Amino acid sequence: MTSVPTGAEERVLAALQAFGREPGRSAAIRVVLPGVDWSAGLDGDVARPAASLLKLPLAMAAEEAAAADDSLMLRQASVAELLAHWHEPSVLRALDPDHRLNLREAIRLTVSSSDGAAASWLLALFGLARVDQAVAVSGCEATSLMLSPGSPGGALIGQTTAADALRLLGAAVDESRHPIVAGALKASTLNSRIPLGVRRSDIDVAHKTGTLRSVAHDVALLDVPGGQVWLAFLSDAQHDTLVTGYEMGLCTQQVLGAFDLQVTSSRSAVGTEGCRVGRG
Repeated sequence: MTSVPTGAEERVLAALQAFGREPGRSAAIRVVLPGVDWSAGLDGDVARPAASLLKLPLAMAAEEAAAADDSLMLRQASVAELLAHWHEPSVLRALDPDHRLNLREAIRLTVSSSDGAAASWLLALFGLARVDQAVAVSGCEATSLMLSPGSPGGALIGQTTAADALRLLGAAVDESRHPIVAGALKASTLNSRIPLGVRRSDIDVAHKTGTLRSVAHDVALLDVPGGQVWLAFLSDAQHDTLVTGYEMGLCTQQVLGAFDLQVTSSRSAVGTEGCRVGRG
């Protein structure tokens, strides 16, 4: 059996300690290579605001419901309808108001662009109980969610941990269960967190982005030669989320370097504060 490279554990743990030098940060890492299945963490069981990571179980719940009832995939709504009670930014504003969005498109936009209007429609269609069920089926025991009181437009709030965030992503990228969600993760918006400094021409990056005050998350599956690297970085009470995100990328580079790995592709979900169903 192949062993962990000499010094790799120490280098990764040092990188995690450097990332965690400021309070309010946590991480979970898993490296899966031939003969290697190694994990490490930094406060991986500490609950933090889940933010946009909750869009993953929302989208999975919608896809699962549609898989059980083919007629649901035929549901449509016009852009004008979806934006009628949505006053925050939305990629749908770039479309003709008469354009009719179908369920498959709404799931994709919820994941790939973290679109609030699309996510709000999904939540109205399928309800909180289905999202709770998707969380439970993913094996998450420390993740909780609820509807924000007085927010009929669709504010989904809750908490999760770095360890649970990896479980959510693991369920989301399972193409046998969630082909639409998994496909949307491959088409999501590029950002500067995990992995740091890449270009679309370098690798197939899958990110959805957005940053609000004090909270920034990034959860990713990196395909590497012969295996995978799973990473979850969660944070709250951050003075500068740009710096926090940059340091997530630095830590990721150090993890890859410790195992002498290069990234071939990435599937990732980025979460930010506010936990609005519609805000990335």
